[in-house]
Amino acid sequence: MSQSEPALGLAATLLSLEQTELTAFIDKLGQFRGTLRKRERQLLDRVVLSACGAVGEVRGYAVAASFLEQLRARWLNLAESDT
Repeated sequence: MSQSEPALGLAATLLSLEQTELTAFIDKLGQFRGTLRKRERQLLDRVVLSACGAVGEVRGYAVAASFLEQLRARWLNLAESDT
């Protein structure tokens, strides 16, 4: 599997969703994060922000890139609220 195949799969999935579904997903993920202990939140933060690093790989898919940028911004706000 090439490095771009996961990004293409992510882009295809994101392109199939409505904006309201994407927003609801981010909200639910944030709620789940709120149930975790601090160390677990830190781990989840790293996983989510690593996934957001795929923005460059899906840049050609504006909707997918936009979602990842929204997720990254929201996640950084959540992570900063812990400090």
